[in-house]
Amino acid sequence: MTAPTTAAATEPFSPGLRRSVGVVMIGASLSFLDTTIVNVAVHTLSVDLHAGLGTVQWVVTAYLLALAAIIPVTAWAARRFGAARLYVAALAVFTVGSVLCACSQSVGMLIASRALQGVGGGAIMPVGTMIWTAQSSKAQMGRVMSLIAIPIILA
Repeated sequence: MTAPTTAAATEPFSPGLRRSVGVVMIGASLSFLDTTIVNVAVHTLSVDLHAGLGTVQWVVTAYLLALAAIIPVTAWAARRFGAARLYVAALAVFTVGSVLCACSQSVGMLIASRALQGVGGGAIMPVGTMIWTAQSSKAQMGRVMSLIAIPIILA
């Protein structure tokens, strides 16, 4: 009985699963990295945008609030529109939010851009998880989770 368990545990990943894991790994790493990346620049943003520290802290808060608010909606949206379509849309919204953050001329625009970025970032991980779990067997789950979690933890 040990042989089938060992064989199932070392079952190679299908090409589709490998692609899914790679895409989800990159998207999730970016989303998680953005949860803390602004923390090191709060003082600089305060000085450069001529805004108080309390106002600039909303740059971080807006992202986290939007990220948390969108997660419960992702299951419904994935069933309604399809997980792959929703994942691509989430990446697009995240990317547009990132570009708008880079082009922000005021603290208000930066806060709004970070909120938009959070909407995209909040959908990336749950929808990505839906995609790779649909393509992997139960025996592969632990290995796939570790492949995705390590870059996220490093981010």
